[in-house]
Amino acid sequence: MPKKLRLHFYDLERQIIQYLSWDKSSPVVKKIAEILEKQKVALEGAASDDSQEEEGLQEMTVRESREKALLRPYNVFFARVLNIAAESLFDLCQKIGITDEISEIIWCVVKVLLS
Repeated sequence: MPKKLRLHFYDLERQIIQYLSWDKSSPVVKKIAEILEKQKVALEGAASDDSQEEEGLQEMTVRESREKALLRPYNVFFARVLNIAAESLFDLCQKIGITDEISEIIWCVVKVLLS
């Protein structure tokens, strides 16, 4: 893919993540809510299954893989959010003259707060 096209797609992704995806009417917000609801239902179903009878190791593995598959889009989206937050933070630190060492400490605090 040509470099200009890649940069254009990156710029679009950045705009979507920074501005458009946080609007309440955004399809991204709706999709995240849908994923979280599915996860909640899946976890509640798993809890009721556990109370009824013990599951075998194979069934637990299937349930865990389903849960991971359910969260994959959610994880990708928030990995992108985290990446853009890091870039924005380091750009801001450079503009106001904060050293790299202090910038790294600030970033560690932000990551802890977001996790």
